[in-house]
Amino acid sequence: MMDLRWRTIDEIVEAFREYLVRTRGACGETQHKYAQHVRSFLEDAFADGGVDVGALVAADVVRFVTSLAAQGRPRKVAHAVSALRAFLRFLRVHGLREDRLEEVVPGVRRYRLAGLPRHIDAEDVERLVESLDRSTPCARRD
Repeated sequence: MMDLRWRTIDEIVEAFREYLVRTRGACGETQHKYAQHVRSFLEDAFADGGVDVGALVAADVVRFVTSLAAQGRPRKVAHAVSALRAFLRFLRVHGLREDRLEEVVPGVRRYRLAGLPRHIDAEDVERLVESLDRSTPCARRD
């Protein structure tokens, strides 16, 4: 097991990239994007300069994802969430964390169909039901 608790962000990110290649078979583009997100996360979590991945808490993870989500780029947030989960699993695999911090990474919705209503008024539902063909058993079922 390697001890990454007191190393630099650069060394941790490089070890994570190696992990992505060896255990996940990640291509160069995935490695690069994941490394960027993890670097941003670590820089945010350890803004004071001291790096101790064992000191990460759920609030650090949630704060980072929430700040990304506020930028309004769902696809970028979804990639960052995937990278964070992989990174937090990497820390556990290497014995740097015993908890499952990856489970606190918030899920994000990639997109929402803007043209669909969130709900239908009761009158519209009644009109829809009344318009259905109920003359055969299959039609009633449907």
